[in-house]
Amino acid sequence: MLAAGGAIVGVVGAFLALVAILAEGAGRNVYDALALVTDVAPDTRTGQLALLRVALTAAAVVAALIPGVWRRAP
Repeated sequence: MLAAGGAIVGVVGAFLALVAILAEGAGRNVYDALALVTDVAPDTRTGQLALLRVALTAAAVVAALIPGVWRRAP
């Protein structure tokens, strides 16, 4: 469960980094930049890499929640 919690924190952190990048680039505050995620992120190289980071950390959450991956062999 600790690995899943860490992975969830990673997803949140990666998403906040994406929003902060968009906010800085657009000259808006972080709250207003939430509306830009679907418009701007897929169209820019930095946004694509940040979306990939969010997707990979979400995959880490899924992997952390599968008990068979983390069980030790008897």
